[in-house]
Amino acid sequence: MFALNQILVPVDFSDRCAGAVRYASSLARHYGSEVTLLHVVPNPVYGLPGIEYGGPAVMEVSDEWVEEIRRSLNCFGKNALEGVKVRRVVLKGDPPEEIVKFAHEAHATTIVMPTHGYGPVRRFLIGSVTAKVLHDCDCAVLTGVHMDKAPLLDPVAFREVVCALDLGPHSATTLEWAGKFAADQHARLRIIHTVAAPEPKFALHLGEDWREEVNKVAREEIQRLQTEAGTKGIVYIEDGNPASEVCSLAEAVRADLLVIGRSSWHGSHGRLRSNSYAIIRQSPCAVASV
Repeated sequence: MFALNQILVPVDFSDRCAGAVRYASSLARHYGSEVTLLHVVPNPVYGLPGIEYGGPAVMEVSDEWVEEIRRSLNCFGKNALEGVKVRRVVLKGDPPEEIVKFAHEAHATTIVMPTHGYGPVRRFLIGSVTAKVLHDCDCAVLTGVHMDKAPLLDPVAFREVVCALDLGPHSATTLEWAGKFAADQHARLRIIHTVAAPEPKFALHLGEDWREEVNKVAREEIQRLQTEAGTKGIVYIEDGNPASEVCSLAEAVRADLLVIGRSSWHGSHGRLRSNSYAIIRQSPCAVASV
């Protein structure tokens, strides 16, 4: 059995976050997981512009305020998580840093969170908190633009799983995760790899058969990875922009989950690859980055 023992859901009390709780609930019921709802109170908090000084007012977090947040958290997602083992935690500090730190210390196997919630970061398609968590966390992160569309009463179903592979060093781990998840959910697994056209100045030296050769090598590598992972996914080799092609396939097959890889942490680029943000922004379904 593919283990997702500890599921962490950062809570900002938005509708998108309520949808994330429903995703977490469905996973927890399937895997017997414990769910932790975590809210981080920034301290100090920058509020509305001050009338007297004209700038933003700085409000210290009072014990009464924290207690009120704790009461709200105790009620949040109560119906969706009925019968699930739940912890509710309130912390103070920088939200993304505290989420990442808590995930590491609690040995979270999965973080479930929307791409963004309330506040000024809503103008971005991926909020700064989610981006930081995707950048720094070691465990799988399940996120998506449409999490508030999760069914209110029925469990979230995973019948179609699409796994995007770039055939880099992390591809084996990505495929293994996707394959085990699909097998547990009795879902169909589809694997997609995109081939970018070479620059014109290089294409002249590659010959007319370059695309056929590249596709052949990609299929052979995917077959090797599938043999090692024990998967039998349907393979798609597409030309074009990776994010567009991956998301087009996910939409065409009505995927319930799109699985993408993250590299090991390397300097300022972090764990998330260059195409991952675009895939998460455009995906018609939830995205698990592993």
